[in-house]
Amino acid sequence: MEIIGDLKLDFPTAEPIAALTVKIGSWFQQFLSLYQAKDVTPYMHALYHHIPEFLKLYINVAHFKQQGMEKYNDIASKDYFRSSNHRGIAALEQLFLKKQKAQFLEASGCERVKKSNKCTNCQEHGHTIKTCTMKCKLCDYAVCCGHLEKVDKKWVQKCTM
Repeated sequence: MEIIGDLKLDFPTAEPIAALTVKIGSWFQQFLSLYQAKDVTPYMHALYHHIPEFLKLYINVAHFKQQGMEKYNDIASKDYFRSSNHRGIAALEQLFLKKQKAQFLEASGCERVKKSNKCTNCQEHGHTIKTCTMKCKLCDYAVCCGHLEKVDKKWVQKCTM
């Protein structure tokens, strides 16, 4: 935890970088005394071998966090498994095109508007006449009392009382 906290700081000179390198090295030796070398992850390799080099070049590595990339990977995985086309490269191309279109529309100022259904019985948003809990406005019975008919793929009231 101390190393993670230190990585959020600036390292303008070689002395703090050397101190951090010693901390990382001692942590890594402790890890290798408990686990095998095959248990070393790519992130651990980057921490031990490359972070001191990056600190010399960029002074602060907190700007290069992978949190955004991890979130993008999570979203892309969800999009892939929710899609119906799981055919290798074609599926990846489809995902990238979908993301590109969404980013283009977002950059051009377009906003996504959630479709809101309007009930034909009570005129409220968020539900339809089929799920309405208000009484029928024509006969004072419950809406699902049989006064509904499907006309042109829509439920409409056909109350004759």
